[in-house]
Amino acid sequence: MDEMADLYLATAKRYHHSAIFIHPNPEDYENTRWLLELLREKSGEEYSIMMHGDPTWAIPDGDGMMEFSSKLYPI
Repeated sequence: MDEMADLYLATAKRYHHSAIFIHPNPEDYENTRWLLELLREKSGEEYSIMMHGDPTWAIPDGDGMMEFSSKLYPI
């Protein structure tokens, strides 16, 4: 995990990034937390740390719009 954190930080520094988008491996709670804590410990508040997992829905095409809209309507 230490090597993974170092690699993320080296990449961010090399390319002058202001954020690090992590892809934890293995992707379980304990290892993800470990990686996040290591990154914070090593970099302080220098980078914004991000990770996929948000609940954003894709915009449906014309064929699926009515079904999608119906699911949003509270019953």
